[in-house]
Amino acid sequence: MIKRYGWVVGCVFLGCASTSATPTGAPQTPRAPDCDFDVLTAVPATGYKEIGTVDVTPGGAFSRGTTLDLAEFKKQISAKVCQLGGDAAIAAANGLGEYLKATVLKRVAADAAPAAQASADGVGAHGCEYDSQCKGDRICVAGHCEAPAPPAAASVAAAPSASAAQVAPSAKGAGPQK
Repeated sequence: MIKRYGWVVGCVFLGCASTSATPTGAPQTPRAPDCDFDVLTAVPATGYKEIGTVDVTPGGAFSRGTTLDLAEFKKQISAKVCQLGGDAAIAAANGLGEYLKATVLKRVAADAAPAAQASADGVGAHGCEYDSQCKGDRICVAGHCEAPAPPAAASVAAAPSASAAQVAPSAKGAGPQK
């Protein structure tokens, strides 16, 4: 009985990390469980589309179950990346430098790359969905990033300044204009 549950006790005290995969794009054909893929630390400019994410959940009371080493992280996520059909994974580290998440990417054909490539304002070909996808103070309106409309108070504030300009000459002693 002790031998049978020994691995459970080991995972609780020594820490066994688990991984989970979540598809985020169109389903892809799974690759062999030991497939080769690239591990990146930055988003590539072109040639890939996102197809999923892999999360590493730390375990154990005395071990975080995470790694600071990219090669070890690749081993942890390998089966899930291959299951999703990925050709690359972008490793994301937390504030302590531990790798806990990866975005899984699929290579796209050269002629499909422009459609998958982000546009000049940082939004994909499908347009924006949230204001946070737009740069600066721009907002997402009907799938496009646009500069926000000037506030109504700004136009009201401009009107008094024009009338102040008409009163200003009389304040200098020139007298009222007739």
